[in-house]
Amino acid sequence: MTMRSLLRARRLAPVAFIGTLVLFLASGSAGAAGGPIQVRAIDATGTSTTIDVVNSGSATPSSLRVSIDGDAVANPTAQSFTDAQVGTDVMVVLDNARSSGNGAVQIAKEELTRLAPGHDGITTLGVVTIGNGATLTVPSSVSMDTVSGSASDIAPGGNPALWDGIVKAANTLGSDTSTSHQIVLITAAGDAGSAHSLTDAQTALLASHSVLHVFALSGGSPDVGDLTGLVQQAGGSVQSGNSDLLGTQLDKIATQISHQYRITVPSHSGGRDDLASLHISWGGNQASASYRLDQYLSGTSALAPISNTDTLWVRLSSSTLVKWLIVLLGMASVGMLFYSLAMLASRSGDGLDFALRHYDGTTEEDNEAATQADDIANKGIAASAAVSKVQFLRKAVAVTGDLAQRQGALQKIEDLLERADLPLRPAEALFFYAATVVVVALAALVLSGNPLILLMMVLIALLVPNFVVKFRAKSRRKKFVAQLPDMLQLLSGTLRAGYSIAQGMEAVSTEVDGPMGRELRRVMVESRLGRPLEEALDAAAERTQSEDFGWAVMAIRIQREVGGNLAELLMTVAETMVQRERLRRDVASLTAEGRMSAYILGCLPPGIAAVICVTNKEYILRLTQDTIGWTLIIAAVVSMLVGFLWMNKIIKIEI
Repeated sequence: MTMRSLLRARRLAPVAFIGTLVLFLASGSAGAAGGPIQVRAIDATGTSTTIDVVNSGSATPSSLRVSIDGDAVANPTAQSFTDAQVGTDVMVVLDNARSSGNGAVQIAKEELTRLAPGHDGITTLGVVTIGNGATLTVPSSVSMDTVSGSASDIAPGGNPALWDGIVKAANTLGSDTSTSHQIVLITAAGDAGSAHSLTDAQTALLASHSVLHVFALSGGSPDVGDLTGLVQQAGGSVQSGNSDLLGTQLDKIATQISHQYRITVPSHSGGRDDLASLHISWGGNQASASYRLDQYLSGTSALAPISNTDTLWVRLSSSTLVKWLIVLLGMASVGMLFYSLAMLASRSGDGLDFALRHYDGTTEEDNEAATQADDIANKGIAASAAVSKVQFLRKAVAVTGDLAQRQGALQKIEDLLERADLPLRPAEALFFYAATVVVVALAALVLSGNPLILLMMVLIALLVPNFVVKFRAKSRRKKFVAQLPDMLQLLSGTLRAGYSIAQGMEAVSTEVDGPMGRELRRVMVESRLGRPLEEALDAAAERTQSEDFGWAVMAIRIQREVGGNLAELLMTVAETMVQRERLRRDVASLTAEGRMSAYILGCLPPGIAAVICVTNKEYILRLTQDTIGWTLIIAAVVSMLVGFLWMNKIIKIEI
């Protein structure tokens, strides 16, 4: 594998990790969704737990299997709602606004017979009209003749009060849990004049434990996205088509009502806040749900199943052994932290800088700044020595270094650490980087148990250290470049005073502090150990990634080969660098407005989206409820990125 392919693979590694995790989560949630069995409500408030389901497949009692928290329930019983004497109250919300048209309203009135009381387990039937406001036109009745007579006067008129109609139907059905509540909405247009909001309709549905079935008439403009969100919260179905298909869809709703069953199992032990996981297998169909003990829950959102990973996290977070292990690991981490700080505070005499101290011309008396730089280097060596003295850490660092060496990444890490001036060996830095990611992942797993938070924290742990090191290296390079003209002027002055290039370099290294002084002192140490001065300077230019310093080194090399006035040459190079820096700053000031415009325009769309999410969440969430909305979101993000990169390219001028 070449280095270029290796770098590409390392760039794609985070994407592959995220994709794998997303596929894993998607497969886990898909598996938990189950088959055509729909869990509508779970009542765990009594001595036994009742589970109301809709099973459109085989309902042979002998094939029923129920498990709670992975434990099979012995001898679960199942009865149809009719046998269990559980009634079903149906309330039809009929859109009779002018936009629906007389034909659609008349067809809807005729098709109400498909939901006639006394058939398919339906106990009562009522009608709420939403033209000219929500009105209980037909009170709940056990007689289809009464319903047909009261509905005969329904005619088109007014604007649709959609949310008011749903709230009216839910409040009429009430919150009695002894009967099943079904709301059938027939609409052809969006809301236009309700006193209630979408949130009020959702609250009313959940409070009445009602299931919502929606039939959106084609040719109009119903709020299908909002209605789909309501169905996802309360349970039910969403269908669309012309008036001719209305009867077929009402028959399907009636069939679902006739296939309602009540499963009874012994109550699961635990407190009120305990969460139980339910799995049902019946006639080849499966369903999963979750519920809280000693509570009555209904609706799809309240009974959402726990994924396999969630169950594992919940068990891990509730395990006493895991908690004690976390405490022990925390204590060990604190002890290692204090040990590392103690080793950093003490001077070490076995480092390379200490062994070569006699070859370095700087002492505490000569230059205090040079001594401080040496102290930092020695403390870095001490930190490395502290790591090497711990048997476990030494083995872990060795294994990490071997893996990185085989992958060809060790040299790249070493170069990055040198540019950032971090006193760590590559294997140690890689080990601490991996350990940080693991610790952050475990902390997020234990503290939150949320897969999204876990993924976010892992990404932060992966990206932040690399960003910090590169930022430190970039900042150090800027300081180095800023010091370069002054250093060249000082070097030129020493040459004019009669010093040789090596003597002048050594004299300048004692006068300059910061990254420039540290690099020059390293160059002089390498020169004393036998490395040619030009090679040591080239290595410093490569470490700092400074083209200006590389040109200065090239000038020194050429002068030493062909001769000439090096002092005057260095002064000219320094003046040129000063002029280039001045021009660079002029360009930066002239393009400041464009850069600020690019930043503002780049942050404006996500900022507005965040504000809308806070002030009117339902409004913006409509984009996430169908394919067109997601397409628009992706197109907007791509367009925003292209525009930002385009503006950034325009205002970025190379000097």
